[in-house]
Amino acid sequence: TLLTTTLPASLHILRRAKQQNPKVRTVLGGPGPIMGAGADSPDTNRIIEKCPWIDNIVIGEGELLLDALLRNALPGRKVLSLRDISSLDATIPLGKTTRQGLISDLSTLPTPDYSGLAVNTYSKLSVGVSRGCAYQCSFCYETTYWKRYRKRPIDSALRDIKALQEQHGRNRFFLCDSLANFFADDLAKGLLDQGIDIQWDAYLRADRELLDVDYVALLADSGMVRSRLGLESADPDMLDQMNKRMSVAQMGTVLQN
Repeated sequence: TLLTTTLPASLHILRRAKQQNPKVRTVLGGPGPIMGAGADSPDTNRIIEKCPWIDNIVIGEGELLLDALLRNALPGRKVLSLRDISSLDATIPLGKTTRQGLISDLSTLPTPDYSGLAVNTYSKLSVGVSRGCAYQCSFCYETTYWKRYRKRPIDSALRDIKALQEQHGRNRFFLCDSLANFFADDLAKGLLDQGIDIQWDAYLRADRELLDVDYVALLADSGMVRSRLGLESADPDMLDQMNKRMSVAQMGTVLQN
């Protein structure tokens, strides 16, 4: 799984892997290799043509597609995308899917597995509560990649945090969600109620709830030590073009809080 910035290194590593063992299956996934592109894009096909050591490219939410690939449920496909989900049999794991081929119940996903990795070298461990974003900012790829917003029950997220904390002895976590605004208060209350002592940071939009200093204090009391605020511009006209639906003054107050 890679980002646009790590595509060259990923191609290099997978070529080395293929040279070492030609039987290794090499797969690219994540938003990186196909930023803004789809299964039929010339950009996607160019990777296949120029990089013969790449066996497959998975486009979009990858768990079900990667599982199908490993079960050989989609033989002969070099590029797999969500439209292929409908052709799979009834043995799809991880619960029901949506009409778009997405996992409908995120609570069916297992706890992140860090086994085999040098966890002691990681600054934080990562946990996700949701996928996608409920907003429609014109510049952002989150709504394109994740298709629709979905959120799992906060109890299942707290379960993962506790499990990783106990397994690895770590108390610093990064929430890898597009935005944490839609569940931050529930997360904070759950952490405090259950006495889970962690430090966490997340992406937050400068929305109205963050104008309330008591709300921000609740997040801090629960262990939030960093907020990654999306303040793309201080120009009102540019904010309108971006469909940000907020004012410069509001962003300033949120930043102070």
